[in-house]
Amino acid sequence: MIASELNTDFDREHDVLTISIGPKRSARDEEERSGLVYRDDWTTGALIGVTLVDFEKYWRQRIPRISEIIAGQLGLSTTQSSY
Repeated sequence: MIASELNTDFDREHDVLTISIGPKRSARDEEERSGLVYRDDWTTGALIGVTLVDFEKYWRQRIPRISEIIAGQLGLSTTQSSY
């Protein structure tokens, strides 16, 4: 995967950061207790995005940790997933 395939969107009003891979498409969402929502492609089952609920309130100070989680899910090194 190359960086140009990654898209981000931050909804400040709702404090939600969305990271998606490639073009927008239909997905199945699976939310974890931590406030992460994984988005899987309906047809292939491949991970196509992650939504972080309460980004400013909870996740911003945990960027190294979330980088590890996302990198693991996407099969990347942590240096590829950090910003």
